[in-house]
Amino acid sequence: MRTKKVFGFFTAAVMAVASLPILSVGAADSTVLLGDVDQDGVITGHDSAMVSRYLNVDSTMFTEEQLKLADINEDGVVDQTDADLIHEKEVFCIGEFAKFGGITIDAPYAALVYTAYENAGAPLNIVKKDIPPRVNEEGEILKVGDDIYVNGEFIDPVKEPERYQALYVNMSWSPDSGEISELDYNLIDVNADGVVNIDDAEILLYSYSYVMLGENLYQSEGRYDLYKGTDFFPGMRDLV
Repeated sequence: MRTKKVFGFFTAAVMAVASLPILSVGAADSTVLLGDVDQDGVITGHDSAMVSRYLNVDSTMFTEEQLKLADINEDGVVDQTDADLIHEKEVFCIGEFAKFGGITIDAPYAALVYTAYENAGAPLNIVKKDIPPRVNEEGEILKVGDDIYVNGEFIDPVKEPERYQALYVNMSWSPDSGEISELDYNLIDVNADGVVNIDDAEILLYSYSYVMLGENLYQSEGRYDLYKGTDFFPGMRDLV
Protein backbone atom coordinates (compact mmCIF):
# COMPACT_ATOMS: atom_id res chain seq x y z
CA MET A 1 0.00 0.00 0.00
CA ARG A 2 2.81 2.41 0.91
CA THR A 3 4.56 1.66 -2.39
CA LYS A 4 1.40 2.54 -4.31
CA LYS A 5 1.03 5.81 -2.38
CA VAL A 6 4.67 6.70 -2.95
CA PHE A 7 4.33 5.92 -6.62
CA GLY A 8 1.34 8.25 -6.75
CA PHE A 9 3.30 11.08 -5.16
CA PHE A 10 6.26 10.35 -7.41
CA THR A 11 4.09 10.44 -10.53
CA ALA A 12 2.46 13.69 -9.44
CA ALA A 13 5.87 15.19 -8.77
CA VAL A 14 7.12 14.26 -12.21
CA MET A 15 4.09 15.83 -13.71
CA ALA A 16 4.40 18.97 -11.77
CA VAL A 17 7.80 19.07 -13.18
CA ALA A 18 23.59 32.56 16.34
CA SER A 19 26.79 32.65 16.83
CA LEU A 20 29.10 30.67 14.67
CA PRO A 21 32.87 30.06 14.85
CA ILE A 22 35.03 31.69 12.17
CA LEU A 23 38.33 30.73 10.64
CA SER A 24 40.93 32.83 8.87
CA VAL A 25 42.38 30.97 5.91
CA GLY A 26 44.63 31.59 2.94
CA ALA A 27 47.06 34.30 1.96
CA ALA A 28 44.26 36.75 1.34
CA ASP A 29 43.27 36.37 5.02
CA SER A 30 39.62 35.93 4.12
CA THR A 31 37.32 35.12 6.99
CA VAL A 32 34.97 32.19 6.51
CA LEU A 33 32.54 30.24 8.65
CA LEU A 34 33.62 27.00 10.19
CA GLY A 35 31.11 24.48 8.92
CA ASP A 36 30.56 26.30 5.63
CA VAL A 37 32.43 23.61 3.73
CA ASP A 38 31.20 24.66 0.28
CA GLN A 39 31.96 28.33 1.07
CA ASP A 40 28.71 29.75 -0.26
CA GLY A 41 28.35 32.06 2.75
CA VAL A 42 25.95 30.11 4.94
CA ILE A 43 25.83 26.74 6.69
CA THR A 44 23.30 24.50 4.96
CA GLY A 45 22.35 20.89 4.46
CA HIS A 46 24.80 20.77 1.58
CA ASP A 47 27.67 21.26 4.02
CA SER A 48 26.58 18.38 6.24
CA ALA A 49 25.89 16.32 3.11
CA MET A 50 29.46 16.94 1.95
CA VAL A 51 30.83 15.71 5.26
CA SER A 52 28.62 12.62 5.08
CA ARG A 53 29.85 11.89 1.57
CA TYR A 54 33.44 12.37 2.74
CA LEU A 55 32.89 9.89 5.59
CA ASN A 56 30.91 7.30 3.64
CA VAL A 57 31.83 7.56 -0.04
CA ASP A 58 35.00 9.48 -0.89
CA SER A 59 37.63 10.20 1.76
CA THR A 60 39.78 12.07 -0.78
CA MET A 61 37.17 14.65 -1.89
CA PHE A 62 38.16 17.52 0.43
CA THR A 63 40.91 20.07 -0.10
CA GLU A 64 43.04 21.05 2.87
CA GLU A 65 40.93 24.18 3.28
CA GLN A 66 37.69 22.19 3.22
CA LEU A 67 39.06 19.79 5.84
CA LYS A 68 39.64 22.76 8.14
CA LEU A 69 36.14 24.10 7.51
CA ALA A 70 34.55 20.68 8.05
CA ASP A 71 36.29 20.25 11.41
CA ILE A 72 33.75 22.50 13.11
CA ASN A 73 34.69 21.44 16.66
CA GLU A 74 38.38 21.98 15.84
CA ASP A 75 39.58 18.71 17.36
CA GLY A 76 41.85 17.95 14.42
CA VAL A 77 39.74 15.25 12.78
CA VAL A 78 36.68 15.31 10.53
CA ASP A 79 34.23 12.70 11.80
CA GLN A 80 30.56 12.01 12.50
CA THR A 81 30.54 14.54 15.33
CA ASP A 82 31.35 17.29 12.84
CA ALA A 83 28.62 16.10 10.47
CA ASP A 84 26.08 16.17 13.32
CA LEU A 85 27.16 19.61 14.56
CA ILE A 86 27.03 21.11 11.08
CA HIS A 87 23.59 19.57 10.57
CA GLU A 88 22.40 21.21 13.79
CA LYS A 89 23.55 24.63 12.56
CA GLU A 90 21.94 24.43 9.11
CA VAL A 91 20.05 27.53 8.03
CA PHE A 92 18.55 25.71 5.03
CA CYS A 93 18.17 21.95 4.72
CA ILE A 94 19.29 19.99 1.68
CA GLY A 95 16.75 20.45 -1.12
CA GLU A 96 15.26 23.62 0.43
CA PHE A 97 15.25 25.47 -2.88
CA ALA A 98 12.32 27.77 -2.06
CA LYS A 99 13.55 28.56 1.51
CA PHE A 100 10.17 27.73 3.04
CA GLY A 101 11.43 25.37 5.73
CA GLY A 102 11.86 22.10 3.86
CA ILE A 103 12.04 20.35 0.53
CA THR A 104 9.41 21.42 -2.02
CA ILE A 105 8.61 20.45 -5.61
CA ASP A 106 10.70 23.45 -6.71
CA ALA A 107 13.88 21.47 -5.94
CA PRO A 108 13.47 18.52 -8.34
CA TYR A 109 12.07 20.93 -10.92
CA ALA A 110 15.17 23.13 -10.66
CA ALA A 111 17.48 20.12 -10.90
CA LEU A 112 15.64 18.85 -13.98
CA VAL A 113 15.73 22.27 -15.65
CA TYR A 114 19.41 22.80 -14.84
CA THR A 115 20.23 19.38 -16.28
CA ALA A 116 18.18 20.07 -19.41
CA TYR A 117 20.00 23.33 -20.07
CA GLU A 118 23.34 21.63 -19.45
CA ASN A 119 22.53 18.81 -21.87
CA ALA A 120 21.32 21.30 -24.48
CA GLY A 121 24.71 23.00 -24.46
CA ALA A 122 23.41 26.15 -22.77
CA PRO A 123 24.54 25.71 -19.15
CA LEU A 124 23.32 28.18 -16.56
CA ASN A 125 25.95 30.35 -14.91
CA ILE A 126 26.50 29.70 -11.22
CA VAL A 127 26.76 33.07 -9.50
CA LYS A 128 27.29 34.21 -5.92
CA LYS A 129 24.37 36.26 -4.58
CA ASP A 130 23.23 37.63 -1.23
CA ILE A 131 21.80 35.00 1.09
CA PRO A 132 17.98 35.27 0.98
CA PRO A 133 15.89 35.39 4.16
CA ARG A 134 14.31 32.24 5.54
CA VAL A 135 10.55 32.36 5.04
CA ASN A 136 8.55 30.95 7.94
CA GLU A 137 5.25 30.17 6.29
CA GLU A 138 3.05 27.08 6.55
CA GLY A 139 0.56 25.74 4.08
CA GLU A 140 0.10 26.30 0.36
CA ILE A 141 2.08 29.15 -1.18
CA LEU A 142 1.15 30.20 -4.70
CA LYS A 143 2.63 32.83 -7.03
CA VAL A 144 0.51 34.07 -9.93
CA GLY A 145 2.35 36.69 -11.92
CA ASP A 146 3.54 39.09 -9.25
CA ASP A 147 0.69 38.20 -6.90
CA ILE A 148 1.39 35.87 -3.98
CA TYR A 149 -1.13 33.87 -1.96
CA VAL A 150 -0.59 31.93 1.28
CA ASN A 151 -3.36 29.43 1.95
CA GLY A 152 -5.55 31.40 -0.45
CA GLU A 153 -4.88 34.74 1.27
CA PHE A 154 -3.54 37.52 -0.94
CA ILE A 155 -0.33 39.02 0.42
CA ASP A 156 -0.61 42.76 -0.11
CA PRO A 157 2.85 44.21 -0.96
CA VAL A 158 1.75 47.61 0.35
CA LYS A 159 0.40 46.42 3.70
CA GLU A 160 3.00 43.68 4.27
CA PRO A 161 6.07 44.73 2.22
CA GLU A 162 8.65 42.69 4.15
CA ARG A 163 6.61 39.50 4.08
CA TYR A 164 5.78 39.97 0.41
CA GLN A 165 9.39 40.69 -0.55
CA ALA A 166 10.70 37.64 1.31
CA LEU A 167 8.20 35.41 -0.45
CA TYR A 168 8.76 37.04 -3.83
CA VAL A 169 12.53 36.71 -3.74
CA ASN A 170 12.32 33.01 -2.95
CA MET A 171 9.75 32.28 -5.67
CA SER A 172 11.17 34.26 -8.57
CA TRP A 173 13.94 32.05 -9.97
CA SER A 174 13.68 31.44 -13.69
CA PRO A 175 16.16 29.65 -15.97
CA ASP A 176 15.45 32.39 -18.51
CA SER A 177 17.82 34.55 -16.47
CA GLY A 178 20.65 32.30 -17.63
CA GLU A 179 21.92 31.82 -14.09
CA ILE A 180 21.40 30.09 -10.77
CA SER A 181 22.77 31.23 -7.44
CA GLU A 182 25.62 29.28 -5.88
CA LEU A 183 23.46 28.63 -2.83
CA ASP A 184 20.57 27.25 -4.87
CA TYR A 185 22.93 25.09 -6.92
CA ASN A 186 24.42 23.61 -3.77
CA LEU A 187 21.02 22.90 -2.23
CA ILE A 188 20.00 20.73 -5.21
CA ASP A 189 23.35 18.90 -5.31
CA VAL A 190 21.82 16.43 -2.88
CA ASN A 191 24.38 13.66 -3.24
CA ALA A 192 27.12 16.24 -2.61
CA ASP A 193 29.30 15.14 -5.50
CA GLY A 194 29.71 18.73 -6.71
CA VAL A 195 27.66 18.23 -9.89
CA VAL A 196 23.94 18.74 -10.40
CA ASN A 197 22.58 16.20 -12.87
CA ILE A 198 19.72 13.79 -13.49
CA ASP A 199 20.73 11.72 -10.45
CA ASP A 200 20.03 14.68 -8.17
CA ALA A 201 16.71 15.32 -9.91
CA GLU A 202 15.63 11.70 -9.49
CA ILE A 203 16.67 11.54 -5.84
CA LEU A 204 14.88 14.83 -5.15
CA LEU A 205 11.68 13.53 -6.72
CA TYR A 206 11.74 10.45 -4.51
CA SER A 207 12.70 12.54 -1.49
CA TYR A 208 9.86 15.00 -2.02
CA SER A 209 7.38 12.14 -2.45
CA TYR A 210 8.63 10.42 0.67
CA VAL A 211 8.42 13.59 2.77
CA MET A 212 4.86 14.16 1.51
CA LEU A 213 4.01 10.83 3.14
CA GLY A 214 5.31 12.13 6.45
CA GLU A 215 8.54 10.15 6.31
CA ASN A 216 12.05 11.30 7.21
CA LEU A 217 13.97 13.12 4.50
CA TYR A 218 17.17 11.23 5.29
CA GLN A 219 17.63 7.62 4.30
CA SER A 220 19.75 6.52 7.24
CA GLU A 221 20.42 7.95 10.69
CA GLY A 222 23.39 10.28 10.91
CA ARG A 223 23.87 10.48 7.16
CA TYR A 224 22.90 13.78 5.57
CA ASP A 225 23.61 13.25 1.88
CA LEU A 226 20.81 11.80 -0.24
CA TYR A 227 21.88 8.94 -2.45
CA LYS A 228 20.88 5.94 -4.54
CA GLY A 229 21.88 2.57 -3.18
CA THR A 230 20.63 -0.67 -1.72
CA ASP A 231 18.69 1.30 0.89
CA PHE A 232 17.41 3.91 -1.57
CA PHE A 233 14.27 4.85 0.35
CA PRO A 234 12.93 1.75 2.07
CA GLY A 235 9.51 0.86 0.74
CA MET A 236 10.36 2.22 -2.71
CA ARG A 237 12.84 -0.42 -3.84
CA ASP A 238 10.30 -2.08 -6.11
CA LEU A 239 10.22 1.13 -8.14
CA VAL A 240 13.98 1.45 -8.77
